[in-house]
Amino acid sequence: MKLVTEYLTAGEAELAASNLEAAGIATFVSNSDSARIPVATSNAGGVGLWVVVDEQLWDARQLLEDPEHEVQSRLTEAQQQEIRESVGDLGLNGALGLLFQLLGATILLVFVVYVVTRL
Repeated sequence: MKLVTEYLTAGEAELAASNLEAAGIATFVSNSDSARIPVATSNAGGVGLWVVVDEQLWDARQLLEDPEHEVQSRLTEAQQQEIRESVGDLGLNGALGLLFQLLGATILLVFVVYVVTRL
């Protein structure tokens, strides 16, 4: 997955994502929930618009600049749906949360091993 661009609001990102998906580019919008928090009171970044298939990054950026751009690596609706289903019920945010939990557990394990080997 590669970041195409960031937006200030979830609405802008979702609109751009819809346009890209209509042109055959699989997308993911990140931080849409954190965009509801005023930027001045949070450390949250913008709302990220990502392409799921790395090879579609160039087409996505071109299409955002020029709505008449002809997408070279177009996915069918069925292919996009298959990608959505492959993410599963967890979703990408849930998967990232799980990865961070595993990272935390790994760091804790490394710390315990370090302490035990120093005794």
